[in-house]
Amino acid sequence: QHIKTNHDRVIMPQALDFMRPIIMEMCNNIGQYENDSTVIDNMAVMQKISVLLDDLLIDLDDSFGDSTSPSPLPKDIAEFMSLTETYSSVFATLRLQRLWITRYQTTVEGGTVEDDAVLGCFKGIVKWMDGCLVKLRSFAASLTRLINFWELSEDPPQDWHRLFLMQLALEDALEQPK
Repeated sequence: QHIKTNHDRVIMPQALDFMRPIIMEMCNNIGQYENDSTVIDNMAVMQKISVLLDDLLIDLDDSFGDSTSPSPLPKDIAEFMSLTETYSSVFATLRLQRLWITRYQTTVEGGTVEDDAVLGCFKGIVKWMDGCLVKLRSFAASLTRLINFWELSEDPPQDWHRLFLMQLALEDALEQPK
């Protein structure tokens, strides 16, 4: 079910904000991954978060419609503007997931991970994130076009400045974690 049609979308930013400390704690626990149950538990959490974000990313991907459209406007401006806080929270969550992936990747590359199930699960999460990044880059281009359009417009929506905050969160999500 798409978040656009779900009344729970109002609480979605708060729910995502709740998950971010969990992911941060997982990033801090990577050094304790000698314990297979911790690794498996954290992989399961990442997969569950990914499923939730997938629904939100479907709506995100559909916001502007066809990328070849000459119009910089979203298909439904009011709907799009109502989701800016949600999208910003999605981007912040993806940024933390990328940080976790980057940190765990170091462990994987160090050759200390021997469990094939854990490696397979991790590779699935990385593949999922790679797909997300493609969507985010496309969305970033559309968002930049929209912001540029409304900067020159004489009558942008009253709350269009929120797009700058969303753009910052998006840029953070796209930046390679260190």
